[in-house]
Amino acid sequence: MAIHSRSTGTLLRYTLKTIPAPVPISGDKNQDLRLELKVNGTPGRDAYCEKIQIRFPHGDASEALTETAPSEFYTGTEAATPPGIGGTWTRDKELIDGYAVFTFTPSPSRKPNFNGQNTITLVLSNFYVNKTLGTVPIEIIEWTSEINGNFTEKHLAEPFEVDKWPAEFTFQNLRPNRISVKRGEGVTLTWESSTEGTYRMHWDGDSQLVSGDQSWPSPPLEHTTGFMLTVTLAAGDRPLIYSMTTAVTVTEPNLEVGNLDVNGIVRLQGPRQRITPPSLTEGVKYFKAGTDGTLIGYLQGASDRPAATLAATVYRAGTTEFTLRFSSDNSAGAPTETPISIPVPEGAEARLFYTGQSGDTLELIWLPKGVGAFEEIAPPSLPAS
Repeated sequence: MAIHSRSTGTLLRYTLKTIPAPVPISGDKNQDLRLELKVNGTPGRDAYCEKIQIRFPHGDASEALTETAPSEFYTGTEAATPPGIGGTWTRDKELIDGYAVFTFTPSPSRKPNFNGQNTITLVLSNFYVNKTLGTVPIEIIEWTSEINGNFTEKHLAEPFEVDKWPAEFTFQNLRPNRISVKRGEGVTLTWESSTEGTYRMHWDGDSQLVSGDQSWPSPPLEHTTGFMLTVTLAAGDRPLIYSMTTAVTVTEPNLEVGNLDVNGIVRLQGPRQRITPPSLTEGVKYFKAGTDGTLIGYLQGASDRPAATLAATVYRAGTTEFTLRFSSDNSAGAPTETPISIPVPEGAEARLFYTGQSGDTLELIWLPKGVGAFEEIAPPSLPAS
């Protein structure tokens, strides 16, 4: 699960990923966990970094993550772009006032400038989740400056929140049997899940309980449709909620028209347009749709590497309509490509957030339902995803 930072207060941008996702507590066997914190900056804005600190409650409580001593953690840096950014990062591991505290410090002589052209991933692993359900706040503190000096302490205003689910809990691989159908046809969605919890399928403003099932036949589809499967589990004072999304493209969708005067050629399918997606160094790009259309393509992760992820958030009138996330499957024998299909209405803006490793592949094509391009725009003042 990739969680993007939702708040201000820092110069740097952060994305937290947990492996596995969702995070189960330890049961009869200890549950390993890996945390990956991707660090980058805002394009065109200098952000020199003196050090970054990750901290969270330690112990066996519901708000604590682990009882593993910080000294036993593996800490490292990965996916640096360019390689060697910040030189050799030192990693300090401490237990301070009930918090596990990990401080990553670049070489004193090589303070990195995260100006949108570079990135690095800070890794914590080789530890076990505790045995208590709950939600863990993961705090991020940075010492940064827009000039190479006068570094000041800055806190991510809202910590990342990581839910802890029952031991052996499974919820993954939501997928349609077809990613494109003709108007009036349906699809069958399948997934893998545990028996605990309440499961509900959402689509087009409608929903249906699907608890106890691991497949669901959709109604006949009249237009490109996004689906979201949500599981809710009662756990203490705050229920645990987790969602997966996917989408199906419908060819020749119904057209609803109030008044239509046609005095020439009517084009229902505009020319396809190859889109330049965000690079690993950029991380994020914004686009605006000149007409209704669908962004299609594929995501392919490098072999035996952490999964690549594309998060697409579609906005209209400054309000988030939906977010779709696509991750590569890098397990042995898995399909080499993860299909991508994102419906975008005319006038909507889309935020594409891409994380991955060197060697991953992201290809995107715009299929308009009329005459209108999918144009890159400057970052708008929109809610973060």
